[in-house]
Amino acid sequence: MIYAIITFFLIILALPISLSVKVLGSIEDKKVFYSVKLFDFFKINSGFLDFTGNRAVLRYGRRKAKPLYYKDLLPDQNKTETFKHIDVTKFSSAILIGSEEEMASLSASATLSNISATVYAILKTYKPYLKFHNDIILLEQGETSGCLFDSVLVFNGVSLIKIVVKKIYEGVLNYVQRKVAKQN
Repeated sequence: MIYAIITFFLIILALPISLSVKVLGSIEDKKVFYSVKLFDFFKINSGFLDFTGNRAVLRYGRRKAKPLYYKDLLPDQNKTETFKHIDVTKFSSAILIGSEEEMASLSASATLSNISATVYAILKTYKPYLKFHNDIILLEQGETSGCLFDSVLVFNGVSLIKIVVKKIYEGVLNYVQRKVAKQN
């Protein structure tokens, strides 16, 4: 019986977990809306990021908000790579371009189309399993410009445990370094 339980937990650790992330960025509103779902079915969280002054405010519940200063959003070079054990299997985007100036919109869409083709070729070389799709949509007068992103992240229990252990190790290492620095 104990072997059956151990086997069950090992299978659970090896099964892939799919996380769907959808993002909508609006240029006129200066907001980024997001939604995170488990297996593209169970909603984990949704909210928006509001840009004001020298910080962004993450609103992730009815009355929950957290200020994020721009300097804190930059990656720290001393931290371990968190997303190393997470694979992206789908990335699709749509760039919404306003048609206020027709020539500028057409030039921007042609440039973005070339960039998209180059990115597609590079990604297919390194990640052949990645489903990549990009659309460029020219909007009518008065519609909001912005961009849409839809991606699927896949990981399993083992990679999740690796990430947690690395974060704990990083925290202990920082604590020890601060203690040694205080003593000197």
